[in-house]
Amino acid sequence: MNLPKSYHVNIIGDFGVGKTSIINSFKKLGFQDKNTTSTIGINNFLIPIKFENKEIILNVYDTSGQEKYQSLTLNSIRNCEGLILVYDRSDYKTFENICKVWIKSINEVIDLILTPCILVENKCDLVLDSEIKEEKINEIIKQYSLKFIRTSVIDNKNIKEIFYNLAEMIINKKNQILIFDEKNNIDEVIYMGFVLVKEKLKDKKKKET
Repeated sequence: MNLPKSYHVNIIGDFGVGKTSIINSFKKLGFQDKNTTSTIGINNFLIPIKFENKEIILNVYDTSGQEKYQSLTLNSIRNCEGLILVYDRSDYKTFENICKVWIKSINEVIDLILTPCILVENKCDLVLDSEIKEEKINEIIKQYSLKFIRTSVIDNKNIKEIFYNLAEMIINKKNQILIFDEKNNIDEVIYMGFVLVKEKLKDKKKKET
C-alpha cells in the first residue's frame, strides 16, 4: 500500500493572530478562543487533503510568533514546500510585521517569490473598516506573487480554502514544465514564469561523475 505523499508547510505570523486556531478549525476541532494555548516553539500537524482523486498530507509546522523563537521558526522553513503567512485584520502591527519582519527574514533563508505561499487576513469578522489599506495588501501580493485569502475562524470562513489552495499550488509547482533546449544544451525548469533551474547538461554530468 502506497502512503500518501507528504509536503512540508509552515504557517507563520505574529503571536496571537490565530495560526493554531486556523489549523484546529480545519481539523474540525472548532473555534477554541480562551482554551487555545499559545504555541511554544513549534507544533506539528498532519492535514490530509484530497486532490485530484489522490490523498496528500500537508505536514504543517505551526511556529510561535514570539520574537525569542524566530530563529527556530526560520530554521524550520529551510526545507519547506509551502508557506502560510497570517496577520490579524484588527491589528495593523501584525500586517506591518509580515511586510517588514517576516518576509525579510524568510527571504534570507529561501526565495519567497518561488515558494507557493498564501497571505491570510484572519479575524475578518472583528472589524468592518480596517487600518490596513487595500493598496498596501495588493502591493505585497503583487511583489511576492502571493495568493490572498480573508478568513474568520469564528464564522469558519475560507478556512478550508487556505489548505486546498496551497495544496494545489504545491502540486502545480511539482509538475513543473521541463523544457529541453537541444540547441543551447540547457535544461530549464519554469514555474510561474521564473526559471528555477538552468543548468548546462555538461556541467550536470560533471557533478554526477
